Amino acid sequence: MITKFSKRQLQVQTWWHENSPVSDRDWISIEGSIRSGKTLAAIDSFMNWSQQNFSNCNFIIAGAAIGSLRRNVLQPLMEILDI
Repeated sequence: MITKFSKRQLQVQTWWHENSPVSDRDWISIEGSIRSGKTLAAIDSFMNWSQQNFSNCNFIIAGAAIGSLRRNVLQPLMEILDI
């Protein structure tokens, strides 16, 4: 079940916005306990960043192994998109 994002998760989702204190960075690192919502916040951030900053572009989603990519990225992404 997806619930309301926490303050920290919202910071992850908006790090690239102009008014963010870390908007000058090229990347961020997310750490925390298991099942703390890091993956969902990061996926949502990537989706919003790519849609707001690029038009008619293709992106690759890659992982070390197809199984971990499916489990850790694609399945949560499908939940977010309600597919």
